[in-house]
Amino acid sequence: VFVLKFVAHWIGYYNGTSDMEWENTANWNCGKIPDSNTDVYIIGDVTINSAAECRTITAKPGSTVTVVKGYSLDVAK
Repeated sequence: VFVLKFVAHWIGYYNGTSDMEWENTANWNCGKIPDSNTDVYIIGDVTINSAAECRTITAKPGSTVTVVKGYSLDVAK
């Protein structure tokens, strides 16, 4: 049995941009927006302006994840 695990690390904090948008592929180490099969790790501040999803989400202490009114973040687990 093989288990595949997809992981995305938020790099918006490290790449020197003032952009905190979940939807910006440049803010993710893999260059892709997470989906329902992705484990997400956040260091820094993130703003979600869409119907976003991920498998799991872990935010380092001091980080914030803001979901703009009218949008959602669906976490599978």
